[in-house]
Amino acid sequence: MCSSEACLAYLLLVIIAAFAALIYFLLLYRKKLFEKNNQLQFADAWEPMRERAAQHSLKPESCLFGIWQDKTLNVGVLFVKNSQNQVVAEVEYSGGARNWNLTISGQKYTIEHPLVLSGRIGYLKKTDGSIVATYYRGPSSLIKHEFRIPDVGVLIAKGPRLSLLYPFDYYLKGQLTGITQAIHPIRTVGHIVAMPESYPLEVRVFILAINASHL
Repeated sequence: MCSSEACLAYLLLVIIAAFAALIYFLLLYRKKLFEKNNQLQFADAWEPMRERAAQHSLKPESCLFGIWQDKTLNVGVLFVKNSQNQVVAEVEYSGGARNWNLTISGQKYTIEHPLVLSGRIGYLKKTDGSIVATYYRGPSSLIKHEFRIPDVGVLIAKGPRLSLLYPFDYYLKGQLTGITQAIHPIRTVGHIVAMPESYPLEVRVFILAINASHL
């Protein structure tokens, strides 16, 4: 029979050991899950969106899909691939950071989402600080948002429908111009977007990254 202090200390050690074991197995599960995600091909990402894309005459060639991967315990990377399964961009983010790093063929960009009093806002910027595109979500909306793209216009999001895939339709001057949705309804895998190839690649990646992060 142990004293109250000894029993309490023993119980505390058991709780700490159990908590450590839980964290270890969760990290191991996440690692295996992300390894599985990394094997995902374009056909796998395209299939859940194929019917929606066909309804709007959007072709697979216009698609990009992003797969989340862990770089370190605190740094994640969204690897963006095209319909040929080629990596065309990387978006690197740190937990809690408000600046993400976007790289396309060696070209550097920054995705900034500063803290504001109401709503959400994000900027895609070049290294010289010039703004390439802007994301905005109003204070009174949980889903309605828009992307403001110089020389293109304002893309207005409509959706999502009653779906765990968070599907959005994007309209430019009243005409549907693109769609996006999650790849898997439950697991953290990534997102896929279909947008005209006439839109700059960095802009399409920006739209994909914002949707994938649920900003």
